[in-house]
Formats: sequence, structure tokens, C-alpha cells
Amino acid sequence: MVIEKKGNIREKWDFSIQCFFGVASVRSHDIEDEHGKLMFNRCINKFGELADDEMFGFEPSLMLGGECLLSNISKVNIHVHLSILAQLGKIEVLDKDGLLSKAFS
Repeated sequence: MVIEKKGNIREKWDFSIQCFFGVASVRSHDIEDEHGKLMFNRCINKFGELADDEMFGFEPSLMLGGECLLSNISKVNIHVHLSILAQLGKIEVLDKDGLLSKAFS
């Protein structure tokens, strides 16, 4: 769901995101640990399902030299975690205007 800073739900953006992820499989977004084992389902088994504002994140971040191990994953707030990652490297957290300008520039 796309929610603007003022808390308004944007139906057309929500639909676009649903279309994008609706055709993608979990496997296409899953990653393997250092032993070649897929991680997403193991994270679900360990932490439970994600809420709308949650994601699984590495702590310490892989960008900071953290290892790709299940023991280094936590359930984190998606907004806080992505904001921190954006400050560490080339990841950008964009609002809808920023996203549109990147997509059509």
C-alpha cells in the first residue's frame, strides 16, 4: 500500500505496486545464505509473518560487512531500516514524485 506523508492512501500507486509484485515469485526475491540455502521461508519460520511495515534485515548490514546468515537477520521496521541503509550507500528511499522522476527521466 502506498501512503503519502499526510497518511492518504493512493489507490493508483497501490495498484501499480500490486501489479509489479503480483507477477514476481517469492523465489525471484529470495537470497541464499553462505551455504546456498534459501532464506525467506526460514525467516518466516523463525520470526513469523511480516506486518505491512516490516521487512527482514541483516544486522549488521551486508554493506557493513555482515555475513549472509540466518542468525544475522532480524524483523525490522521497513521505513527505519531502509532509511538507515540509504544513509550507508547508494540505496535511495524515494517518495512517489522522486520515483516518477527517476522512472521517466
